[in-house]
Order: sequence, then C-alpha cells, then structure tokens
Amino acid sequence: MEQIIDIRRLRQDLYDHFGTGAFAVSPAMILEADKIKRLSDEEIIIKAEEEGFDLSRYVI
Repeated sequence: MEQIIDIRRLRQDLYDHFGTGAFAVSPAMILEADKIKRLSDEEIIIKAEEEGFDLSRYVI
C-alpha cells in the first residue's frame, strides 16, 4: 500500500531544520535552507531521510 506524505509540512520542517542550524551551528546552513525551497517532492523525501527525519510522522 502506497503511503501519502504531507510534502508541504515536510518541506517546511526541513526548511526550519536548516534555518535553525544556520543560527545555532553554521551560517552556511542557510544555503541548504534556501535549496529546500527548490527541491522536487521526491528530492524532499530523500533529503529528509538523509537528515534522519521519521517520515511516518508525515503520512496523511
């Protein structure tokens, strides 16, 4: 069974993740936050997995 991911929410959470990191960890992370806005839906899912996001929290 195919699961539907709330991409809008996942994209926002990824953006927040990198945006917060830009202030707390490294200013270079703001560039990553900016890239999140331009990623396709598939790329958002891949990026979220790479960053350790639990995608089950985004199933609609």
